[in-house]
Amino acid sequence: PDLTILLNCDIELGMQRVAKRGVKDRFEKEELEFYERVHCAYLDIAQDNPKRVKVINAEQSEKEVSTQILNALKAQFTELSN
Repeated sequence: PDLTILLNCDIELGMQRVAKRGVKDRFEKEELEFYERVHCAYLDIAQDNPKRVKVINAEQSEKEVSTQILNALKAQFTELSN
């Protein structure tokens, strides 16, 4: 993909959010170690591909997160149109 948006937050916070939704899927039932490995792998990908992967701090308010996502999309489309 030309753009990947990585919503990054503390693993424990993410799991708290999942718990609030109720039903867990197959991935959400994994152990904490699994999430730590996946989290590190995604951050490594983002570090290796800073132009393609935009990391957004998902611990912010929903409004701030959505604003940053929109800004990343606008920047991507502006770059593509030039």
